[in-house]
Amino acid sequence: MKFKFKTVKVLIITLAILTFNANFLYAKGQVDMFEKLLSNKNIEVTEYSVTATFKANSQGFDTCDIILNRVSTILGEMEYTKTNEGEFNNIVFLSEDYRGTITSTAYNNENIFTITIIKKDKENKTKELKSKLSEILSHINSRITYSQCIKGKILSNNLDEINNYVMDTLEQGKVKNINRAKLYNGYSIICNTNLYSSKKVGAVDVDFHCAVVKYSSGCYLVMGTPEITLDY
Repeated sequence: MKFKFKTVKVLIITLAILTFNANFLYAKGQVDMFEKLLSNKNIEVTEYSVTATFKANSQGFDTCDIILNRVSTILGEMEYTKTNEGEFNNIVFLSEDYRGTITSTAYNNENIFTITIIKKDKENKTKELKSKLSEILSHINSRITYSQCIKGKILSNNLDEINNYVMDTLEQGKVKNINRAKLYNGYSIICNTNLYSSKKVGAVDVDFHCAVVKYSSGCYLVMGTPEITLDY
């Protein structure tokens, strides 16, 4: 009996390890939707952003000020403007390479802090920017959620071609809850890829939002998780 029990125990542990490794390999093998869509040679990155959000009991204005000092230390000196309107604080900062905002809003005896950093670049380096933002906020003890956004110029200026390419890519990726809406200057698409943190839109989960839009300066593909935060 002891031998059988030990054999079953070893088998269960082995299966657990194999299952964990399979899930780990699957997770590592998942294709990042940003990279997949940006692999189209007709799309060139123009700028990207990373946003961090957290709640804390600390004073809004003082915490925003501390974060600004850490931004200047890690990213370089910034020009900035500060606005203090009681329960709402806002800092807008700018340098040659970066721009962004730091805000705090009072809510239910806490402050909700949101920090966004934007960088113009022709390469997608959101992972590097997120790493820098994590370093800036390394003194924060609260749970921090991150989101990202990328804007790319459509070099062919063919709006419908890229719109169809995006829809085909999403459908081939077997994403859920795809919903496309017509805009006055293009299309807006939301869906759930199960790759990023999601939010509820109506009764469905959404973790990816993209827009294919046209302006006088050209056509653009803008993508965000779980929503777009860059102007479009």
